[in-house]
Amino acid sequence: MKNFYIGKINSLENATLNGVDDPKFENHIIICGIVPGMRHLLLPLRTRSLKTIHPVIILYSDPMPTNIWKQINRFPKVHFMQGSPYKLQDLDKACIQKALAVIILSKHTDQDSSNTTMADADTIFIYKTIKSCNPNIRIITELSKTPLRTILC
Repeated sequence: MKNFYIGKINSLENATLNGVDDPKFENHIIICGIVPGMRHLLLPLRTRSLKTIHPVIILYSDPMPTNIWKQINRFPKVHFMQGSPYKLQDLDKACIQKALAVIILSKHTDQDSSNTTMADADTIFIYKTIKSCNPNIRIITELSKTPLRTILC
């Protein structure tokens, strides 16, 4: 763990952004969604080889799961905001116009389910919504099932 920036344990209460007296963010990374291995997603963003540690805002519609927060509560400058990437108001609260990058995680569904196509549709909708707010932002997306040629057309 010496290769990563690790700090003291940060309580979820202190890390949660609620819109009242929240700091204004610039050059930050917004992660839309949560995955079980959230720690592994954040590790490259907290490696000691980085000269600048950019703040991270995790935007998620449900409360932060305790088991996920326990994985990431020692990383510096990680914040949680309960909200939806579908809502422009929530994206504005997350300072989307001044964000450096966005990571859009797809909803994980059963592989055999027909809902994987809808999960990809949701991801693409969020992508387009964010691009309409900030055309210059870098976006990384995760897709479940949609063929690449479909997206490129």
